[in-house]
Amino acid sequence: MMSEVTGSPALPPRWRLFWTSVPVAAGLTALKLALDELLGFKGFLEFNSDLNVIFTALVFIMGFILAGTIVDFKEAERLPGEIACQLEIMEDFMGPAYSLFEFFLVFIFLLLLACNFRTPVVAAVVTSFLSLTYWYLYRLIRDIDNPFDFGGGHTEVSLQPLERYVVRIEKRLESL
Repeated sequence: MMSEVTGSPALPPRWRLFWTSVPVAAGLTALKLALDELLGFKGFLEFNSDLNVIFTALVFIMGFILAGTIVDFKEAERLPGEIACQLEIMEDFMGPAYSLFEFFLVFIFLLLLACNFRTPVVAAVVTSFLSLTYWYLYRLIRDIDNPFDFGGGHTEVSLQPLERYVVRIEKRLESL
């Protein structure tokens, strides 16, 4: 399957969000390993259970936001006409939640860079896994939160029922 725009192989829609999130995790992992190996910066925080509270806090915030956006997405699938007004109201609520979420995301990434891991392999595995997971979920939440962003995201609500209705109404009007 080739992309019409770039002529390069297109990613299957199911994996597009994942593979487009990998560069952030790879970049953060490369930066962590470069800090360790090239600059000798092993970190000043010991990666241990004391830090789990911070990582768990971001997971909690992600779960909270993801639960809300999935409900919004399902509602958008069911009622495209009504949801347009509701999205405006929800954006007012989601703005502050995203600010906190993005602050924690940056904080977690900086924390990963500042951690002292037992070995470079552990540093690479933990940094890449956590950064990929957090960045992927962040992008998924942002994508689901805008269900009518056609072409700009990976998950959009189909407006086919409304489009079919318009065709039926037009045919009825023509028959009058």
